[in-house]
Amino acid sequence: MVPRYAGFSLQSLLTNSWGAAVAVLPHPPTVVIQGGKTDASGEHSYSSAPNSGDTIILPLSKTFPASSPPYQLLTPGPTYAWHCLAPLFSKDGAWTLLSFGGHGGWSSPANDARSAWLLTPNPSTGTANYTQPEEGWGGQPTRRVRHACAAPVTGGKVFITGGQEPDFRETFAHTFVFDPASMRFTGLAPLPVAMYGHSSVLLANGTLLVIGGMTSRAGATALQPLDIVYALDTTTRAPAWTSVRVPNPPKARHGASAILNNDGSVFIFGGADVEGKPLNDGWILDPEHLSWTQTFNGGSGEFLVKPKLIPVVPGRQAQMGATAGGGQVIVVGGESVVGCI
Repeated sequence: MVPRYAGFSLQSLLTNSWGAAVAVLPHPPTVVIQGGKTDASGEHSYSSAPNSGDTIILPLSKTFPASSPPYQLLTPGPTYAWHCLAPLFSKDGAWTLLSFGGHGGWSSPANDARSAWLLTPNPSTGTANYTQPEEGWGGQPTRRVRHACAAPVTGGKVFITGGQEPDFRETFAHTFVFDPASMRFTGLAPLPVAMYGHSSVLLANGTLLVIGGMTSRAGATALQPLDIVYALDTTTRAPAWTSVRVPNPPKARHGASAILNNDGSVFIFGGADVEGKPLNDGWILDPEHLSWTQTFNGGSGEFLVKPKLIPVVPGRQAQMGATAGGGQVIVVGGESVVGCI
């Protein structure tokens, strides 16, 4: 599957941001975006910019021009960045999502044990309901940032990997699963290495993939090469991580979007290299055949699988990415060399 590029609008009535959380609701198909950092004036750094509480939905039931997406702004929510969002279950047509972790500002405690929120958006009324359970609810882990979450496309268990303390001092190798049936977090086997800024997807067969990011070994950080993908079979009684070799990989990166396509392949876009330069190339990871294929060169704006010239997409990191079905993906926001998008 080759994602089709339709063009991105750099102007919006909504606040431009990066580090927001994103989830896709399967029915009706809807993208939910929450929080993130914003810096319209360009006065702040990547980490020090203030947080937004915006909660935004983008219906996917009907086609729309990429230059004017039909965003809907709901009731503002918690002002976090670098958190994650995942659908849990639908009841009476209303979805409940889990928001976990996030950078809440420099006054936030590093070991905050009240990190989970439950979100129920209501597009018909333009509102969203937020509930923050009490400290220690469900055995929730302490707060973290730049972790990754993955859940089935139909909602269900949420798998949380890696991340850092909100003060960025410690990097985690933790793996947790949140089960909406019991409303509890459970620890699983840790990642082979502590990491943050990585991406994760849950395949249809229950295999959790962790891709890219920054690793931490003995206090030294480095980019995780993309010829190594970590895999966890979540269907076994005692899941254990394995390292999978995938030849001919893209340039290593962190803060990229990893989007699961309908055919089981994974579309990787953007991120930043070791020098912090935002990237704008696109790649497909085929988990079945263990192969990487470059779909387009962001610098020239040319599809490499089906040659076609497209507008050059600004490189970006910490953007929000989601599948739109039909071989298309949506990428929103991100931090670029031109600033907040």
